Amino acid sequence: MKIQSLRPHKFPKQIQKTLLLLCWVGICSVQAQNYEWALGMGGTDFDAANDIAVDASGNVYVVGNFRSTNVDFDPSTGNTANLTADVIDIFIAKYTKNGDYLWAHTIGGTNIDDGLNIAVDANGNVYITGIFSGTVDFDPSAGGIANLNDSDGTGFFAKYDTNGNYVWAHNIGTRSNGIAVDASNNVYVIGNFFGTLDFDPSAGNTANLTASSIDIFFAKYDTDGNYVWAHKIGGAGFDFKNGYGIVVDGSGNVYITGDFGGSDVDFDPSVGGTANLSSNGGTDIFFAKYDSNGNYLWAHSIGGTASDGGVVITLDGSSNVYITGSFSSSNVDFDPSAGGTTNLSSNGSLDIFFAKYDSNGNYVWARSIGGTNKDADRGMTVDGSGNVYITGYFQGFNVDFDPSAGGTALLSANRSTSSSIYVAKYNSNGEYIWAYEIGGDDSNNGAGIVLDEQENVVFTGHFSEDNADFDPITGGTAPLKNLGQYDIFIAKYCQSAPSGAGSIASSATTVCQNQTGVTYTVPTIANATGYTWTLPAGANIVAGANTNSIIVDFSSTAVSGNVTVSGTNACGNGAVSAAVVMTVNPLPASAGSVISSATTVCQNQTGVTYTVPAIANATGYSWTLPAGANIVAGANTNSITVDFGATAVSGNVTVSGTNACGNGVASTAVVMTVNPLPASAGSVISSATTVCQNQTGVTYTVPAIANATGYSWTLPAGANIVAGANTNSITVDFNTASSGNVTVKGTNACGDGVVSATLAVAVSASITPAVSLTSDANNNEVVQGTQVTFTATPSNIGTAPTYQWQIDGANIAGATNDTYVTSTLKNGETVSVIMTASEPCVTTPTASASLSMKVVSPPDQPFNITGVSTSNDVVLSWETTGTGNESGFHILRSINDSSNFVNIKTLDAGIRTYTDIGQSPNTRLYYKVVAFNIAGETASAIFSLLLTGTDEEMTNVYPNPFSNTFRITLGTLYQGKVSVRLLNLQGQLIKDFGLFDADTLSQQVFNTSTISSIIYILELATDKHRTTIRLFKK
Repeated sequence: MKIQSLRPHKFPKQIQKTLLLLCWVGICSVQAQNYEWALGMGGTDFDAANDIAVDASGNVYVVGNFRSTNVDFDPSTGNTANLTADVIDIFIAKYTKNGDYLWAHTIGGTNIDDGLNIAVDANGNVYITGIFSGTVDFDPSAGGIANLNDSDGTGFFAKYDTNGNYVWAHNIGTRSNGIAVDASNNVYVIGNFFGTLDFDPSAGNTANLTASSIDIFFAKYDTDGNYVWAHKIGGAGFDFKNGYGIVVDGSGNVYITGDFGGSDVDFDPSVGGTANLSSNGGTDIFFAKYDSNGNYLWAHSIGGTASDGGVVITLDGSSNVYITGSFSSSNVDFDPSAGGTTNLSSNGSLDIFFAKYDSNGNYVWARSIGGTNKDADRGMTVDGSGNVYITGYFQGFNVDFDPSAGGTALLSANRSTSSSIYVAKYNSNGEYIWAYEIGGDDSNNGAGIVLDEQENVVFTGHFSEDNADFDPITGGTAPLKNLGQYDIFIAKYCQSAPSGAGSIASSATTVCQNQTGVTYTVPTIANATGYTWTLPAGANIVAGANTNSIIVDFSSTAVSGNVTVSGTNACGNGAVSAAVVMTVNPLPASAGSVISSATTVCQNQTGVTYTVPAIANATGYSWTLPAGANIVAGANTNSITVDFGATAVSGNVTVSGTNACGNGVASTAVVMTVNPLPASAGSVISSATTVCQNQTGVTYTVPAIANATGYSWTLPAGANIVAGANTNSITVDFNTASSGNVTVKGTNACGDGVVSATLAVAVSASITPAVSLTSDANNNEVVQGTQVTFTATPSNIGTAPTYQWQIDGANIAGATNDTYVTSTLKNGETVSVIMTASEPCVTTPTASASLSMKVVSPPDQPFNITGVSTSNDVVLSWETTGTGNESGFHILRSINDSSNFVNIKTLDAGIRTYTDIGQSPNTRLYYKVVAFNIAGETASAIFSLLLTGTDEEMTNVYPNPFSNTFRITLGTLYQGKVSVRLLNLQGQLIKDFGLFDADTLSQQVFNTSTISSIIYILELATDKHRTTIRLFKK
């Protein structure tokens, strides 16, 4: 199967959609018809349509044959749908109700193929019948193959879906002329055949019929093309019989028409049944009725002595039967009843007839039309009122299409030998309504006619003259250009203007300017293809335009007025509906300029006023403000007072008037700059929340605060910012501060932000830690080797002080408690404790205390005891070692024996002389000097002296006290060399002056400028005598 590409003609498209109002003189009725559109398709050869059908949506289907190459079946400008024939091929095409191309297919092989008849079922499936030769692919899809074969030329019938897709196809083995479909989509075909043929197309089954001459067949198949039944009509003689037309009523009864010749042609196909009809001459017209099973009901013949034949048969809603065709005989009786006579005679070689019979085949009326040349009918249909429409061709001049007595409706071809297309309408009584002629300069023919769902006339055929005018109604033109020999045409005419419009139903009769979505609906108007609505000024259809239900928006300038509607089609407008009176209430007028008391404000600013001049038609005022601004006075009036909250932002102030209809046009915006307050402060971060009085360098920080140009801090009383003031990070010193809170807030020119959460700071007073040190030793003296306990007594130390004990400044390992016990002290060592307080708020973290311990060992033995007697006194002197560890001296004396000593005096430590006065002369005195301390006593050697009573010169030092120098005078006891030394009170040598002659000692000056001012002991000694004198240097 070849699928040809589609391409437009290279000349103005044949489709012309102009309204035509032509009424030819004498043939125009009171009913209007108008040209809607016409399409022309063809090439340089012979191309013709044979039949036409419409579906329930008004889509148009045509079938025929074409010989040309590159025939463009898409009549729209700029689009192509080219098909090319091999020899003579079948075409099928589909168009919308407006004549727009949907699809077209070609079916054919290398021989002659022709599509003769077409039918459409309720689902839009397409059925065609015709003839083909050779091998033909009936599947027009790319790659699809559905071949049928017949070398001699045979009939076929085929089914395609509404999109032109192949469903099935069957051959019959003979010519098939007509096709019909019933309500159950069963398929019926009619034609003629010769010989024995199998009418069951299924494999392996046979349904043979045999004709001894050329006989008529009619057959029924189900929707899938399966055989149901087939019958023949024929006689014994070798005569021609042709079945052309077939139709089915609502009960499945089958009606057929055609022509036949000869006698005793049996129209009852049943076995044993006979219903013979005989021709009156050449060929006669027949029409017959059979039930849904093909059983004979009745049959009639009409004819004269010449050739007469039926071509098309159709029914009205009452199953009245209409047939049409052509006849050439005279005195042809169209009333087949016995005794009935209704003769019609042909005026030329061939005339048109159309006739009506009831469902039982009884004559109702018959009409003929013709001139002196050939005139033939090829198509017929009936509308719901029984009006009859026919098409075909006629030749010659002044052919009268009004068959009534005295009526005249003349149509003429341009030449006597040319043929014109005619289309004509008659009422249910066969009376003339209108007729039109198309073409006339060449060979033109109307081949099929149908009515769509609105009873518009759609017909087809072929035309051969250039610029054939398919607008025969007005004086306008709708020319189709012929491209070759014959070209295909399809044309559509409306029949009548729409009916008058009913009452409009409205969703509202009072609306507002700017109101939307208002609906208006009028009941469907008969024959209307569109709807013309009139609306008040400023109202606009937004949905449903050109339909019976619209949605309307009323603009801001809409005014009151009327809504009406009328139906439209190509034939004109119907009567206008009664008006719906619409009241359109106005919106407020546009707002003027807003007057403001300030255009730059701060968050939290109050009392800002805005005023607009009074707005016409306004019952209120709708103000828009920046976010965070609030009307505090004058709401819904033309003057308001506004407070700007803490969260207000910059924005516009506008106002529009309001009323029940909505808002008017808003004013020009007043641009408001709202300077922000600082954002809320975050949490304060501190280096310390517990501090001490006088603590310094404590930091407080808050995350940067949006919009802040400064920072306001609050501190506990007595605390001072020492760095970072007015920033988000400060350093604080706590002087004599007390506990309190720290907060902060951002500041800027508009004020303060929200303060931070409170940070509590505890401030403690500063204290000075102290420690005292005691020992369990009396007067801090202890006998060497005796255990001593030292105790530290602290104050202002906190709960966990620490201790470190020291001896002479050196830490004692492990001595870290508040007591220290030792038995290894040495004399003169200093025991210290360093206490570190745990109290946080102290002036100094540590305190210390020390004790200098006297570690006492038994005193050293006094030695070198000397005595000088003067009169009744004895001056004793002695020496001790340098340790000076005695607490004092006991002076013991015994008189005249060396055993019974009596303590005569106790002296303090450091004294090295004692004068025992008032002793009797010539008495021997014994002395012991006993050093004592807490460790015990140590006695000197016994010193004895005989008190003679003779005066001894006294040794003297002068001056005493002295500054830097002194002199010495010696008593008579000193002879020879005298040692002069200066000792401290502990007996330690300070300065050794050397040995001097006793005789010259008084001449010496002793210098002490290099020693400190203090009490000293001056020692004068010979090998036999020793004297000590206490000196004081100033």
